[in-house]
Amino acid sequence: MTVECKNTIISGVTDVLVGDLSATEQTATSLGATNGGVTLTAAVEKTDVVVDQSLLPIRKIATSAGYTLSIPLAEITKDNLAKVLGLTIDNENKVTLVPEEYHQIWIKTKGVVNSSGKQQVRTFHFPKVAFIPNGELNMSRTDQQTITLEASVVNCPTNGSNVEFMSVTDEDPQ
Repeated sequence: MTVECKNTIISGVTDVLVGDLSATEQTATSLGATNGGVTLTAAVEKTDVVVDQSLLPIRKIATSAGYTLSIPLAEITKDNLAKVLGLTIDNENKVTLVPEEYHQIWIKTKGVVNSSGKQQVRTFHFPKVAFIPNGELNMSRTDQQTITLEASVVNCPTNGSNVEFMSVTDEDPQ
């Protein structure tokens, strides 16, 4: 059994929105500026198929897949810091741990240029994710600080189905 990981960088990010499961894109909250694009990592577990007629496995088959999003946030607000660390911070700065919650994420990027010569807006929508608490605070050589919000995508493709995993839409500018 082996696990293969593949990263896809979603570049040209113009906004990342997050909301609860009942939110719409219009009611979701912006996470602010990002730094370096959003990374979608696919970790696919594969198992060797072995037969009596061969000394080596004849092929590999995928047995499971897990997908995570990594969003480097350049705006270290109290709300963003709480999301990254898996906490809530109230108005009196009281900190409490948050049980696992599910959210939706919309990633807005620069899309393709349409036949009229106008750039479309491409939206990646993940309808169900769970934030993965981490405590990384990165400092670059330019003293730019970022925190990375990581989320596990729920309803990943399994058994040949990708229902409610992710959608990608292109919209013409208004």
